[in-house]
Amino acid sequence: MRDDLKLCLSMYACEPHRGSEPGVGWAWALGMAKRHETWVITRANNRKAIEEELDRLSVPADDRPHFVWVDLPSWVLRLKKRGAVPVGLYYFLWQFAARRAWDRTGIRADVIHHVTFNTFSVPGVWWKRREKVVLGPLGGMSVCERQYLRCFHGARRLAEAARGATRRFWFLDPFFVVSRKIAAVTIYTTEEMRRRMRGKPERSFTMIEAGVPSLLESRVPEVRISESRIRFVWAGTLAGHKGGELAIRSFVRAFGPDCREELCIFGKGPDKNSLEKLVASLGAGKSVKFQGTVSQTELWDATARATAMFFTSVRDTSGNVVLEAMACGTPVVCLRHQGVAELVDSSCAVAVEPAGWEETIDSFADALKLLAGNPELVVRLGAAGRRRALEKFSWKSKFDIADEIYLKMLSAPQ
Repeated sequence: MRDDLKLCLSMYACEPHRGSEPGVGWAWALGMAKRHETWVITRANNRKAIEEELDRLSVPADDRPHFVWVDLPSWVLRLKKRGAVPVGLYYFLWQFAARRAWDRTGIRADVIHHVTFNTFSVPGVWWKRREKVVLGPLGGMSVCERQYLRCFHGARRLAEAARGATRRFWFLDPFFVVSRKIAAVTIYTTEEMRRRMRGKPERSFTMIEAGVPSLLESRVPEVRISESRIRFVWAGTLAGHKGGELAIRSFVRAFGPDCREELCIFGKGPDKNSLEKLVASLGAGKSVKFQGTVSQTELWDATARATAMFFTSVRDTSGNVVLEAMACGTPVVCLRHQGVAELVDSSCAVAVEPAGWEETIDSFADALKLLAGNPELVVRLGAAGRRRALEKFSWKSKFDIADEIYLKMLSAPQ
């Protein structure tokens, strides 16, 4: 139901039919516009895809979000595409451009909510505002444990170790400290993060940033039919923090290099060549297959037919693909740590405890073999995962919580 609350969502990442943060931003834009007069500040780069999707969906005018398109000058964009300007730096500078663009509109919102990217280190620059400011869900505090730094190579390993060290001194980050002090409310992705960052109960909440896409909510899970080949799906950026090497080594240890089972790897990234070389060195080229980047619906189709989603991230805020797998009725194999530990439980996943490198590979291998040999367990875990996803992680439930936060905040004494 629409009301008279005016909402401004600051979302660098916002794009339909995309996973991860762009999909999160799109869900917020479309969902909150049905409840409030909603303005979205996002990149001009996303404009074509957004406008085409709004037209395709025939969204009524009253339920359409209004957009403020912002990008840095074209020469900065060119440098970014060439890698001369890191994405993190571009995002940092974009925040200031977003603030200026919003002020130029002359619109007075009741609430400015900074949603994506959801990192605590650059939570927007919405300082000294007349509007009430909400930050989050903020993540970015996850740290790769020492034994898993082997997933990173060369300079990336040093960079990851340095990143982990800096997370111990979050209270020295001037942008976060100032932004949180000025914000009316800060939302954290996990309860562990809220406690660690000493969030005051009256001004802090927790909410996993991921939600079940509406298309998966209405989708009827496929009836699983026993197939002659067991398939595990792995999806994500081919980069160290996703733990692709762990996945490959664990799969080969479970079934051997020349096996009937398959590990299908979806995605692209800087580690593609090194992972392909690893597969070749293990002699697993026939069973470990790199599928590249596919559409979201194609990934969902593959996930729905899989024995399990194999999620090996060694450092991640949560894991959108995990929630999507649950909604598809597919079990999950993962580490029991960080945000994913709040998404799954024993009813829908085989979560292994973080341990040493070899111990983790052994545990993952045992988990894969357990599911490969127990089709009834696969069906049971998958059904429980879908129930859990729809009951606890629907976008409606998240927006209900957000509305409660907005109303409580606006009604609080000045």
